[in-house]
Amino acid sequence: MNSSDFQALARLRISDAEALASTGRNWSGCYYMAGYAVECAIKACIAKQTLAEEWPPPFEKVKELYTHNLERLLKHKEFPNGDTLTSLLAVEKQKNTAFSGYWQTVKDWSEKSRYEKYTQQEATDLLNAITDPKNGVLRWLQQYW
Repeated sequence: MNSSDFQALARLRISDAEALASTGRNWSGCYYMAGYAVECAIKACIAKQTLAEEWPPPFEKVKELYTHNLERLLKHKEFPNGDTLTSLLAVEKQKNTAFSGYWQTVKDWSEKSRYEKYTQQEATDLLNAITDPKNGVLRWLQQYW
């Protein structure tokens, strides 16, 4: 897979989450899919730096990258100046309090959420944190993929 594949998956998963939210019947599914959109967006950023944008990267990094932990994934997007998405996230959180609050909501998502039940409020909070057009986490990640 390459960066474009992950971008398409991120868009598809957020669309899935929005579709589930629109039915008002599957808030747990909405929550789960929305979080996967962020994971795919981060992996799109990481894939951009691999050889010919191919996924997976070299073997020594494979184990580290096959995770669903959003914060752990952020450190693997490295820029030529030495920055990582982790360092850029810290800067963005300092200058943008709305984004910082949204990240606090998003960072707690886990693939284990597939085994949990979520309320309408929890699902819509996560969906809004990801999709807010001005301060959302997906908008921020799209700058780097």
